[in-house]
Amino acid sequence: MHITVVLLGKTVPGLPQLMESISKTFGASVSYQFVDLPFTRSFRNSRNQYDAELFLKEMSHLIPMAPERLLYIIREDIFAGGQESVFGYSLGRCSIISLTRLDPRFYGEVPAIAEGAALLRERMMKEALHELGHTFRLGSCGEKNCLMALSQSVEAVDSKGSVFCARCSDIIKSSKA
Repeated sequence: MHITVVLLGKTVPGLPQLMESISKTFGASVSYQFVDLPFTRSFRNSRNQYDAELFLKEMSHLIPMAPERLLYIIREDIFAGGQESVFGYSLGRCSIISLTRLDPRFYGEVPAIAEGAALLRERMMKEALHELGHTFRLGSCGEKNCLMALSQSVEAVDSKGSVFCARCSDIIKSSKA
């Protein structure tokens, strides 16, 4: 199995650690690509956000040989459906996460540079693994420590664990068989 991480625009903090975590968690080879953020109809000027579902549909043509799983990482804010904003979204074997609301500076917090970067990396890793979990047909999990626990606030992201529960791990393993 192969997972490609597509960084839209700039690099992200902790990319090597993220790729290692994805590889270990899913037993997959992982590569990355930098892509300039293309013009897309998914941007909503009135909201200053991207429609995550439309974005994934539009971007599907940019990667000619689609890997088994694809994760886009964007710094811009995203929304989906009727929700004001989301940390991430998945559609089929593709997913996207936004770093905007995972960054402590978004909430007016100004931790020391090292602490802020570490917190952003941890949140990014949790949400990347969570969204990739959806590409394995995992739904939200009722177990509070599981990576698949629903996170509708940054506090919920911070409080959940950094691994899948046994049930969700089993589903991932069986879907790869």
